Amino acid sequence: MKHIVKYSLKWCLAITFSLLCFACEKDANFKEYAYPVPEITGIYPASGYVGSQVAILGKDFGDQIEAVKVTFGGMEAQKIFSCTDGRIIVELPDGAQTGKIGLKVWNHTVESSDTYTVIPTPVISSIKSLNSAGDLFATANDEVVITGNNFGDVVENVSVVIKGLQKDVQANVVAVTNEEIKFKLPADYDESGTVVINVGGYEVEGSALINPAATGDVTALFLKNYKQPFLRGDVSDGEWGTALYWLASDGFGSSLQFPEAYPDGLLAIQSGWGQGKKENAKLYQLATLPPGTYTFTLHVVENTNSGGRYGAVFAVVEGEGVIPNLNKEQQNVEGAKQWTYNPVPEEVLGWRQVTVGSFSEPVDYQCEITLTQTTSVTIGFVTMMNGSSNVKISNIKIERN
Repeated sequence: MKHIVKYSLKWCLAITFSLLCFACEKDANFKEYAYPVPEITGIYPASGYVGSQVAILGKDFGDQIEAVKVTFGGMEAQKIFSCTDGRIIVELPDGAQTGKIGLKVWNHTVESSDTYTVIPTPVISSIKSLNSAGDLFATANDEVVITGNNFGDVVENVSVVIKGLQKDVQANVVAVTNEEIKFKLPADYDESGTVVINVGGYEVEGSALINPAATGDVTALFLKNYKQPFLRGDVSDGEWGTALYWLASDGFGSSLQFPEAYPDGLLAIQSGWGQGKKENAKLYQLATLPPGTYTFTLHVVENTNSGGRYGAVFAVVEGEGVIPNLNKEQQNVEGAKQWTYNPVPEEVLGWRQVTVGSFSEPVDYQCEITLTQTTSVTIGFVTMMNGSSNVKISNIKIERN
């Protein structure tokens, strides 16, 4: 018995020793890689606006974007376009501050010796024509005043273009201060279009100027992303997404759908089938309309009502970001029990119920408003849905009568 224990102990010791030797040999094959310390030798350009691209020059950056972090005054860049061993291209982020550029590659952090200057972003507060018909009307030779901030004071550094419905028109900039730009329209100007300024290479889009005689489709002057193909504001490529340029209240959820039958997308208001319920949820854009009579047409391609709270309204409302809640559920609204406006809030200039019982054939809905003065408005939708219901729109059109 003693011999059995003795030999068992020897075998255990031998096996343990072998395992230790194997482990030591295995560990000996691992090596810790020492990444070189990156070095910043230059920045180009040395100044810029939020959203502009910045090249960081140097060495030992490697070529792995995921290993790189860049900060401007402590604010991390969210977009790194490329990384090579000697150059990194990034986008200047919102909130960036003038100061040194911080760079982290793997476990090494360094800082630029040079200072990067963040140029204050130009901002447009208002655009007013001196035309006697109204401050958003403009014809040949009219003078227009843009107010705002961060325009600088060098005329040669500022340009103004009217992005017209038919053609683009270059305006003549006559004076610039940090808070004001004055320009004059050419003698042959006969367009309606959106004012776009360029300050030192940075473009800012303002409101529209309309020829008083203009009629017909003026949608492009007041709405963005209003027809197919719709643009996504999210990075996903899935069936559901967020509509670029449209603002949404909390809890609205997805506002775009790309079903097989409509690969160019639809503005979608839906609850159920993967989408959450909507309690006076809103989707809208802001605009400024000059005096006139306007007809709004919505091309609705699908509408389903499967019970529960239900109803959606398209509305044009005086003021910015203020679509009133639906205030009553009642029977027989467009053939179904729906939430709607009753009474209609006084700030609502025009509205249309865009939900019915259910249908599968496209239909157009319209509402009309008349303005006697230039008016800031909110254009969009408000909805109550908590069953499996939807309404989907392929196009919105604004016509000036």
